[in-house]
Amino acid sequence: MTTLKKQVGLRFEPNLLKMVDKVAKQKGLTRTEFVEKAVKLYVLNEEK
Repeated sequence: MTTLKKQVGLRFEPNLLKMVDKVAKQKGLTRTEFVEKAVKLYVLNEEK
């Protein structure tokens, strides 16, 4: 498992946070796990 170096405090609009929580629950992930995966996918797609 990767050791985390830093944590980022993020603020979400209430409606976006509800959507994040809903999808994370459907996928069986925590909010943090879901956001990490989403950001990783976004960054990888931007690098292409």
